[in-house]
Amino acid sequence: MIEEPDRNHPYRLELYKILEEREWLDRNYEEIIGKYARKWIGIHDGEVIAIADTSDALRQELANRRMSHCRMTFLVPSAAHKLV
Repeated sequence: MIEEPDRNHPYRLELYKILEEREWLDRNYEEIIGKYARKWIGIHDGEVIAIADTSDALRQELANRRMSHCRMTFLVPSAAHKLV
């Protein structure tokens, strides 16, 4: 018999939160492109918490601000790459 997964396991709960971040990004995609085209952004709890020109600079910005946990980082495409 296959055991039912623990839906309240901390790793599973964190995965759900990551998926929520992705859904937030999808809902706000047009606005994000307008504000942050060609930038790296850090997203946590449905907010852009850091912005940088490179992924290394974004990691450094998060470290400088002592933000050890950022659920999602994303390279925002140019305005020419809108969702279809």
